[in-house]
Amino acid sequence: MNRREFLTATGVLLLAEVGCDQQQVVDQSPAAKKPVLTTLSTVVPSTCAWTDAAPNVAGNWEILPSGHPTGDLRVKFKAPYPTTLQIDIDGHYVISQFDNTLTLENGYYKIDSINLASTQDTFDWDITVTPPVSLRMEIQFRLNIADVSINPNYSGTNKISTPLAMQLERHSGVNLDTWLFAHQNVRDAIIWEYPNGAARYSQWTAQDKQFLRTTFDAAWDMKFLLLEDPPRNTVTLADNDDPITVLAPGDGWPLYIAHIAYSLAAEIDGWTSWSVTGYSNDALAILFDGREMFSWDSTHNGYAIKEGSGPGGVVPASPWTTLRFLYANGLYTCRNRQEAISLLLDWCRSNLIHFAGDFKAQNMQDQWQYRGSPPAVRVMNGNPFPNSPVASSAGIEHRTAGCWGTTAFLRAVLRVLNIPVKHDEHVGHAMPNFITEGLFLTHGDDPYNRLTKATPPYLTSELLVDQATYDSFFGNGVPPTDQTNNVGRRTRDLAIKYLPDELLKNLCADIAANSSHADSKVLKSLQPTYDLVSLESIKLWDQLNTKLTNLGGCAAFPA
Repeated sequence: MNRREFLTATGVLLLAEVGCDQQQVVDQSPAAKKPVLTTLSTVVPSTCAWTDAAPNVAGNWEILPSGHPTGDLRVKFKAPYPTTLQIDIDGHYVISQFDNTLTLENGYYKIDSINLASTQDTFDWDITVTPPVSLRMEIQFRLNIADVSINPNYSGTNKISTPLAMQLERHSGVNLDTWLFAHQNVRDAIIWEYPNGAARYSQWTAQDKQFLRTTFDAAWDMKFLLLEDPPRNTVTLADNDDPITVLAPGDGWPLYIAHIAYSLAAEIDGWTSWSVTGYSNDALAILFDGREMFSWDSTHNGYAIKEGSGPGGVVPASPWTTLRFLYANGLYTCRNRQEAISLLLDWCRSNLIHFAGDFKAQNMQDQWQYRGSPPAVRVMNGNPFPNSPVASSAGIEHRTAGCWGTTAFLRAVLRVLNIPVKHDEHVGHAMPNFITEGLFLTHGDDPYNRLTKATPPYLTSELLVDQATYDSFFGNGVPPTDQTNNVGRRTRDLAIKYLPDELLKNLCADIAANSSHADSKVLKSLQPTYDLVSLESIKLWDQLNTKLTNLGGCAAFPA
């Protein structure tokens, strides 16, 4: 054979043969040989940095869960080339090389590089393995990497090597009571409302404390907790009743305890780079006080779900379900809280749609198949609306119950990552308050407002406003009329900057109707924040026409 040239493109190594054909490469490729491990690396959640790991005394690797958003593992090893790989988990979950058909649910591997080793008789491989989402939730699994010869003349043990096998597992557990004693601010924030009154953890019965310990151990190992999801609403509602939602004590208590257990496991095992131990009492209460999820309702003898001053909100999913949703959509991140918030807002912009109709029991049943507050699991997974008056909207969609429902959804999802979100409300609208960041949305509907979708898209983190800006919109002394006009204000401010698709569609509609600027849909979509004089002063219509032309004209923005 003549010389060989090795190139990498999009993570895949290409072998370019100079002076020979591919068949010669196949015929002269080496026999399979067991890969020899060089390093196994993972993103350590507490530092959010790639770190080379080492096996414990039993030869196992205590590196689960990875802090990488997709659970990636980096494996470097020595093996012959040109050969291929056969990768599986536990001997039966086959991991394929990445292509456009594979998703996080499937898992996959990518070849980052293959280089001739210094010994000149083998090659250094560097690959990234993304486990299937379902396996990220396991307490342990075995990763097997075998070398496979592409030479058809080899058979038996020379064709497929003995695999490089690595047993991956979670860290050993800890004593929960010891940790709580050392962090009494967290311990004292754990409050459950019994029928006869609220009680801190230190006041609980021995039986209830043991239930938390047992659930914590299960959460530490990411064991699936058998909770009905969503739990049954104990209140019988007529079609036109408000969607009151009350859970039986036997459903509310374990759902609360599961959330506390997962929050504590995330904190103590360092699933994120942030810690709750320095949180304010208000922030700790949002995460650990059961009354932030539901409160005792003596009339219905159960736990009522409330959101702010009204009954709205969502029925929380089990934390296991929520974590799986975060993993499956690449939303889990250990880097910082604001990134996690922004990733979830990205998902909301891409997926959520505002529900139709009123807040009545039958309408809830129609859109979420639940006679009560919308279940978070059905917002995450999507669900049909078979009785939709518009046939095209009857299919599976991620519907949300407006600003109140979205604020509650953000609270429920981010709680599992120990990111507290406070429900703020002004002039009848709900606004998420990310209290550890000092950031707010100007309306719960902002992430999926039509004005947020631009070509190219802008970062949803720009939807967040700081305390000073928020106070100027909704603070004490701001008249109610002005507060009303400021609901969703940030989406209109950003529309002026990014000229979103909705403005371009409105411009095309105005052109077709021969509307003046004063009577235009463009103007109406930016009121009451902006008036005609202010928009014409910045030459908005000139900017819109230029962008429209660059994107292909009105043909690219059908009504």
